[in-house]
Amino acid sequence: MTEETVMRADLRGSASRDVGLLLRELAVGEFRNVVLVVETASLTTQRQDLEKIALKAGAAILVVVGPVAAEHGPVLDLPSVLSRVAAVLWVGADEGVRWTGGSQPAGPGRAGLDDLLRVLDQPKVFRKVREEVLGLPHQTASPGLEVEYLTVDPVAAGEVKAEVLRRLVAVGPATRSADHESTALKAFAEAVGAPPKSAGFVPGSPLAAVEGAAADRLAAASRALAPVAGVRGLLGRNRMLPKAALAAVADAVENQFAVAKGTIADIDTSLGRGVPPPTELVERGLPVPERVDHDALTGDLRAAVAAELRAKRTLRSLAAQAQKHGSHLGVSRGLVSDSAVTLPDPGPVVDRLRAPAACQWLPSPQSYVWLAALGTAAAAGWLPAIGRLLGPLVVLLWVVCVAWACHRLPAPATGARWAAASTGVVGAIGCACGLLSGPVPLPSAVAAAAGVVLVLAVPAIVAAAWHRSVTRWVRGLGLREVGELSGSQVRQYRTAISERWITVERRSGAANALFVLSEVLEVVAEAYKVVVDDHDRGPFRPVPQADTHALLTRVFEHDLVELVLTALEKRFAGIAAGVSYHDDRAVTERQVRDLLGDYQDHLKHRSVVDPPPGVPGGGPRDDLAAGLRRAVPADLWLWNATARDRLTQLCLAGDLRLLDLDGSAMVHVAPPESAGATGAAAVEDVVGALRLTPLRPGLVAWTVDTAKGGRR
Repeated sequence: MTEETVMRADLRGSASRDVGLLLRELAVGEFRNVVLVVETASLTTQRQDLEKIALKAGAAILVVVGPVAAEHGPVLDLPSVLSRVAAVLWVGADEGVRWTGGSQPAGPGRAGLDDLLRVLDQPKVFRKVREEVLGLPHQTASPGLEVEYLTVDPVAAGEVKAEVLRRLVAVGPATRSADHESTALKAFAEAVGAPPKSAGFVPGSPLAAVEGAAADRLAAASRALAPVAGVRGLLGRNRMLPKAALAAVADAVENQFAVAKGTIADIDTSLGRGVPPPTELVERGLPVPERVDHDALTGDLRAAVAAELRAKRTLRSLAAQAQKHGSHLGVSRGLVSDSAVTLPDPGPVVDRLRAPAACQWLPSPQSYVWLAALGTAAAAGWLPAIGRLLGPLVVLLWVVCVAWACHRLPAPATGARWAAASTGVVGAIGCACGLLSGPVPLPSAVAAAAGVVLVLAVPAIVAAAWHRSVTRWVRGLGLREVGELSGSQVRQYRTAISERWITVERRSGAANALFVLSEVLEVVAEAYKVVVDDHDRGPFRPVPQADTHALLTRVFEHDLVELVLTALEKRFAGIAAGVSYHDDRAVTERQVRDLLGDYQDHLKHRSVVDPPPGVPGGGPRDDLAAGLRRAVPADLWLWNATARDRLTQLCLAGDLRLLDLDGSAMVHVAPPESAGATGAAAVEDVVGALRLTPLRPGLVAWTVDTAKGGRR
């Protein structure tokens, strides 16, 4: 509370308890201004209590309620110590009479004690009334007043509230338009379920060793196969076939597949049934699951729910969306992923590494070799002078080179000898054709150069054919496919670890929170529906004018959304504390009924412009108050009411003779926009006038208790 706050203490009835509480609050400085309400009949018995209050209060207005008897001296005997801080208002009757200053009342009163206390609760009215009364004789006055409340008829306001409730619980036509796909809640669920970019096995762990072994074996096999199709493969001492390296790759990739598949299965069973324990999986090499930031989770969920409700989402639609997103995130520690992970089986691919296929020489590239042998042998036979010698030499060279190439294949196929023999036959045919067709007349130098070219062309052509055959065979082993398959396995199980393991606690916590949210929203919807049903069973009710209707709608939308958030606050607190908060549904229903009941009581006893407890003011209420103030007529007589105007004097008709109207002071109450120009006390939702009329001399006495038990 601030120093401007006014505390009302009604000391009628069980006074001792109220006074004790009041004194404690005054002692700790909870407030400085107090309105004390006492009865005339108990002034004597409460005298000591009033003296104690006077010693602690900063400023006070003492409202003395009840009839007096003026025939036997002073009608009000007050402790003098109270005069230091208190102004006194004597209210002879709760209802009062209309009075313009004559000897007779002008009719029954319109205002009452409740109206007086309500305006005195306003700090600016409290201060102004106290100042005026302190300037009157004996600091005592009889109040008279008239007030106009800038508010909406409660019956019409109830109709608007029912309209808002109907939309919230989706009762009646034209309310389903709000049941579109959620946005804020969906974004919350997506953010919670988003996996980290990458998550693999912990370096140095047994699982990481399996993954590293597969990568190392693949790299070793690639290095071993690199020279197979090169010069060393053709001309080296031994035939190159890295069977051990290929078999090691096959074993490593299959082992990786088995470990990855088993790990994913263990993740599911560990999360679903707790077997194996999560600690065991962490020891094997799985990363430790991310810890949940419960405060951030709560804040994000609260903001998402508030955004959905303020976007006019119906309660049941929002409850269904919360249930849906909770199911997608996972039921507690069971289902934690929406889709299964299927690792590709490496069996068919790695089998080619364990038993490499034969490296084929027939039919290709042998068909090209035949053509080349035929052509080069014929060309050698055409050369003058040296053709008869060079032709057979070229044929022999073809046979030797092809035989050597077939021998140097990594995994020779059957028919290698036939390939060399057939090449010799084809070459011989070419040579014979060249020799029989006669030499071509060429200069000897050209013929010699051509002979050299033909001799060099034979090994070059065979080497190219061999390289092509071996390269094709290496590709056929599928080492590249095995590498891609291994990489696919790594990506798949890393995704599984990210989606299933790393975020499991975050997803599980968010899922539980969404299920609790869904349950509470259903309970609130049921409670709101009961209010709507009760309202609809009543008679037809008028609705406010269009401008006020729109402003009221915004106020009730704001209030009823805040009530939902208040009902959820206990659950939000549990989520923030890391507790899986599930109350018995009956407890939730009782809490919601209490919240709604308190809100209904507030609307019944206070203006709709006044924010209920726990609901922040401002916003829609400020707009409503401004709209109501604009509706006040500019010529309202209360703006300029005088002591001679017809106000309700809060006393009995017979008590009017005790008042001195000529010494009256006036306090006007007006909205802030008008208060500055008129000198009135600024109050948001009241227009009024207070007449503070002093009592005639001799009716009030401020006395001190003497040591002998008397007063002076």
